[in-house]
Amino acid sequence: TTQESTTYHGCIKNDRLEGAARRWAAALAEPSLERDSMVRELAAVHSEHAGHVQSDAHRTAAVSSERADPSHWFHQFITGSRETLLHDGDADGTRFAAALRAHWARHYCLTNMTIVLVSNRPLDELQDIATSCFASLPRRPSAPPCPRLTNTPAPPLFPQGPETCLIT
Repeated sequence: TTQESTTYHGCIKNDRLEGAARRWAAALAEPSLERDSMVRELAAVHSEHAGHVQSDAHRTAAVSSERADPSHWFHQFITGSRETLLHDGDADGTRFAAALRAHWARHYCLTNMTIVLVSNRPLDELQDIATSCFASLPRRPSAPPCPRLTNTPAPPLFPQGPETCLIT
């Protein structure tokens, strides 16, 4: 996962490509999104965040994010933690689970995805597999993609001008 996108990838044997593509498409089309699984993922995200808090690179990015124009997407967050993802009164993760489901429904659609199959099979065969497996994914042209670094005009990161910050 980067600031712009999430990439899922896997390596499989060529003779299992079509079956794997079908299973992957089904997982994208109708993920289980069970609350217990989400709570475990929340713990993993928090653990990853806690491991980065002391790194100089993370601290530098956090200062830049905090100083960025509040209307710019970069100001929103650097990494998530239990505190940023669970709001007051959501100790059991119910609202978090509902928000994650809403995010999936809004953004996880064919319109916002790039699907790549890499193989030594003929291109026509790969196109047939991609079309037959992924064409049934929801299309939501009204769902805007998450803001992108390269395609979305955004206000300047630091409208007040460049400045040097000392991080200790």
